[in-house]
Amino acid sequence: MGRLPTGAKLFLILSAALLPLALIAVFATFQTTRLADTEARARLRVTANESARAIAIELVGDMTALRVAVNALGNDPADAPSCARAQGVFAQQSSAGTRFVITDREGAVLCGTPIPMSAAFRQVDMPITADIIPHRGLVLAISGPSGDTLPAPISLSPFSATSVAPPAAR
Repeated sequence: MGRLPTGAKLFLILSAALLPLALIAVFATFQTTRLADTEARARLRVTANESARAIAIELVGDMTALRVAVNALGNDPADAPSCARAQGVFAQQSSAGTRFVITDREGAVLCGTPIPMSAAFRQVDMPITADIIPHRGLVLAISGPSGDTLPAPISLSPFSATSVAPPAAR
């Protein structure tokens, strides 16, 4: 080491002295990155839970309104106020593409708008059924207490996307 110039000796001594500080800085950077990643995952989990809760609330409300209308129209197929209440529930959603129809056993429309696709999941043993139609949305169906009526609300993708957006993004 005695043959090295003074500048090289100074460089080696400073490098050795600063090496622990550099290691601490690298460790702190990795720790900060890991902490930021964990925080982002936690925020994503909270957002996903909020979105799932929002869509669950939306679907429960829709299915409750439909069940009430189905029960009323099952007792009296000409019950216009019950149909109007169901249409009122879906009025705001209809602008985004959500539609519903309540039919009798023969397929005659009692309330709502006819849906061009077949809701082929009328099952006696399942009072509530659901199906996801690719690029179209979610189809839900419930049958009346006597099996005489069947609503099939369709919640299309644009409405679903806005109803599950996190509160800050709405």
